[in-house]
Amino acid sequence: MDKYDDRDFLLDIYAAQAEELAEKAKIRDNVDEFNLDDAFEIINEHFVERMPCDRLSGAVKEEGKIIWQHQSRLHQEFWQQTGIELELMYQLYSKWLEVFIENLNPAFTHTREIENDYYNDIFFNEA
Repeated sequence: MDKYDDRDFLLDIYAAQAEELAEKAKIRDNVDEFNLDDAFEIINEHFVERMPCDRLSGAVKEEGKIIWQHQSRLHQEFWQQTGIELELMYQLYSKWLEVFIENLNPAFTHTREIENDYYNDIFFNEA
């Protein structure tokens, strides 16, 4: 089996890259962990989706949490052109965000909610 057909292998690659970037951000900013406000800025620096004018995704900061709302068709056409399942795309994005935020601060939790045409990645501090 080709290793790129292996879903777990791909999830591991996304997780490793997210962990690496989070660690680099901590080194750059000379911190052991980020608070939620700073994490919001770091996510915006690292997770760019299309052009802002497309309005297919965006982050909202609320008291004690960050909500990253994505329209479900975001990048869909690119993944479909390659014949990749859209579910895999969603899993890879979710894994990257989950690992990235947890490495910015282990007290942060990530959950995903799906609502009609949107899915929301929600980050909050459990402490």
